[in-house]
Amino acid sequence: MTTYYQQVAVSANKARRAFRVQIDNPASAAPSVLYVEEDVLRLPDGSVQTLGMVGNVSAPLADMAQVINLIDPGTLLPTGQSTTVGAVYLALVSHYMALATARDQELLP
Repeated sequence: MTTYYQQVAVSANKARRAFRVQIDNPASAAPSVLYVEEDVLRLPDGSVQTLGMVGNVSAPLADMAQVINLIDPGTLLPTGQSTTVGAVYLALVSHYMALATARDQELLP
């Protein structure tokens, strides 16, 4: 059996989450999304410890009519609502334009 320096037994819940979401939006192809995953430990005191990257999931955003069934991010339970890939894309483009416009207004003399 391997012994580790300062090893301590803890009670925790291990979970996997997407800690980074990357949207590629090339001018000459369909956009795509990449979710980079990490494992985390939720400790009894409420703190969270990251264990590092474990993988990723990616997909093209070619079918803008594809339905996404929404879940509550706190519970991961279905909300009973849905949206489409196109609606999410529309929101992200709109968010970008709002941020870029605000930034550009701050740069004006």
